Amino acid sequence: MGLLPDKLPDLDLGLPTLPPWAEKMKLGFIMGGSAGMCVGFLYGSMTVLRGGPSPGKGYMSTIGSFMLQHGAMLGFFLSIGSLLRAEEQHNTIQYPISQSPFSLTSRRAHLPVVIERRRPSQILQSSL
Repeated sequence: MGLLPDKLPDLDLGLPTLPPWAEKMKLGFIMGGSAGMCVGFLYGSMTVLRGGPSPGKGYMSTIGSFMLQHGAMLGFFLSIGSLLRAEEQHNTIQYPISQSPFSLTSRRAHLPVVIERRRPSQILQSSL
């Protein structure tokens, strides 16, 4: 027997769980917030090195405010994006493969699609 048991016990704490869309939204906010804080650290550091700290604030306070602003903004946008993506995946329509024009079983699926551009003078000549 190894260091870990074969089966870990299930922990049921009795806490309510979030719906799947809320879990995805929370994960999007965490990922966006962490990425935004990294970008805010870089941007705030460059701003402080170029122009000094904000009036009445120190170096760390200025960089921290940049990190908080960028983290909140990117976290907000990524949480909404992951919510929309979760909704999109939930409401997709599954088409049968045999009716799809782009399926691998279709003979025309391997042919290239050619769209010819016509100039306005060609359109007038063809309509006459």
